Amino acid sequence: MPGLIESQMQIKSIILSRDGIYTNEEITAIYTAGQKEIYPRIDLASIAAEVYADTFTHRDKFIHPEDEVARLQDKLIIGRLFNTVTAPRPNSSPSPKNYGTEKKKLHAIQDNQGVVQKLKIWSQCINDCWIFGGICSYRKFELCSSIEASMTPGHAGIKQTVTSTEIAALKVSGYSRSIQGGKIMFTPPTPGGFALLSFEDFVRKRKGVSQDDIWVYLRGQYGS
Repeated sequence: MPGLIESQMQIKSIILSRDGIYTNEEITAIYTAGQKEIYPRIDLASIAAEVYADTFTHRDKFIHPEDEVARLQDKLIIGRLFNTVTAPRPNSSPSPKNYGTEKKKLHAIQDNQGVVQKLKIWSQCINDCWIFGGICSYRKFELCSSIEASMTPGHAGIKQTVTSTEIAALKVSGYSRSIQGGKIMFTPPTPGGFALLSFEDFVRKRKGVSQDDIWVYLRGQYGS
């Protein structure tokens, strides 16, 4: 899907130049302790673009095309934080990494499960870049939380969980949902099956999916 894969610099440029696709809150760095600190927009755009590049390029290069068992493990995990932190690490998960300069490191972006929620630095923009990188590299995704937990915010005033934004991202990217070994799995479409044009198109379409549509997709009720 050459029309979908964008360079790291293109992703950064889109985040910096398209004010309409993200609010400031969605780019602002959020500390896991609950305190917020605003970083320069250019720094967050650089981190987000690097997360995209890392997730896109980090694949297990030693999997034989016919080794279905190994290929089923070439996946990324999505779900609520209380589930992802205890999930087994897939073979294809990126290793923990620090971003930023030697003088001012911004701490690990991805933990050892290959997810991005449990971070010293996090934003919705970074999260979108993480899942977009996985989508562009045809990763499978496994949901490690229940449907109800995935869709139900744990705090008053929050309308949507991060997990539901990830599920919406997979939906607009043409992923199919199935049950494998009791787990909900999301499998990428065949090459040419993606209808997205760019990262900007991806974000706008992801945001356009209603909560009702996410529920239907997650439950496998495609005809509803």
